[in-house]
Amino acid sequence: MRARLFSAQLKPSKFKEELNTKNEAENKKITDYPLEMVVEWHGTALSDLVKKKVSATHIESFLDLYQPYTEADLGKSGITKKMWLSKMIRDELKLVEKGELFLATASVQDQLIGFAICKPVAVREVKIESDRYKADVHISLLAVKPLRLKPEAEKSRIGVGLLLVESIESRFTEANVVTLDTRYINTDGIKFYGKVGFKSTGKRTFDTTDTEHYLGFEKPLNRMGFRT
Repeated sequence: MRARLFSAQLKPSKFKEELNTKNEAENKKITDYPLEMVVEWHGTALSDLVKKKVSATHIESFLDLYQPYTEADLGKSGITKKMWLSKMIRDELKLVEKGELFLATASVQDQLIGFAICKPVAVREVKIESDRYKADVHISLLAVKPLRLKPEAEKSRIGVGLLLVESIESRFTEANVVTLDTRYINTDGIKFYGKVGFKSTGKRTFDTTDTEHYLGFEKPLNRMGFRT
């Protein structure tokens, strides 16, 4: 069974979500965007088709992003970019199936065009104020299929990334900050995150490895959070 779908309008607006607590794996919603885009949150029982589509989107998106760079530039000498990206998404999806990560996919007319994977909300020993701690929902991966009218043209931007970020904010109501890490070379991504309210922290959020390639970002959600 699928959760009720909301009608799409032609003008962007904040996400409105209806939670189906009895069947979270099929929880869907539509937001107000120029195209009718649907975000679906998946449970641990991922179909082979979903895994195949997510993997293909991940590899296509990041190969497009990393096209100008060598494996050495990315700190991945000794393995091809495609092999590295394939292993990365395979490992992430295994953690989704174990219930350790959450997966959301964005589709237009049943064509998967983007996805996000995030960690459960975690309270950090970092205070926002004297009596409140940060409660993160951390985005471990966010990828959007590169859409171009012509091969040499700039990528078309139809709001998929914003849709996924807003979906995460809406779903994880116990979080008071959204965090993520991205590579320094991801200039388009850094611009996008700045536009939707993220600010650089100057360091990786949780991981202490490969710090020369990654930069951390966070977005406060102006929620009460966890008190001491």
